[in-house]
Amino acid sequence: MGVWTGDSKVHELYTVACGLYACWVVLRTAMILYTWIPQGWRAIFNKIAEWTILVCISVPLLISYVNSSKYNLHSFVHWFIYLTFIY
Repeated sequence: MGVWTGDSKVHELYTVACGLYACWVVLRTAMILYTWIPQGWRAIFNKIAEWTILVCISVPLLISYVNSSKYNLHSFVHWFIYLTFIY
């Protein structure tokens, strides 16, 4: 490890964990595509569009929740569930 990191203290366990997580993400993505491809590319693009809209709605809500002076988790969860079921 010292060849790549120099004098910094990098724990091998974290390196292995990051590598395993990266492998898991690649395999999980491949499995999802494997199960979705029989439905057709239109279904895959529709699902990606749904998740993109959900993320575009949720991220500003999360940012406003984190930046607010009073943290009201109940209202954030309420709005998230509301927007999830509307779409």
